[in-house]
Amino acid sequence: MKTYSIEQGKYDLRWHKSEEQSKSFGPGMTICNASPACFHVSILNDNKLVAFITRPSYKEALQMAKEFCKNEGP
Repeated sequence: MKTYSIEQGKYDLRWHKSEEQSKSFGPGMTICNASPACFHVSILNDNKLVAFITRPSYKEALQMAKEFCKNEGP
């Protein structure tokens, strides 16, 4: 059975090359939402990853996820 999950893209600031830019996000921040926003879709078939898609809006990500999952074969 195919299932999906959608997550907003994030930046991991621990790997950021510029310490000054990292500090601009606030003290103690290590993860922040991507800007511009993007959304990652993981498509699973029997708990195995079969597709990973990135879309610029949640609406597009949801549409793509539903499209992948409705094409379930017999």
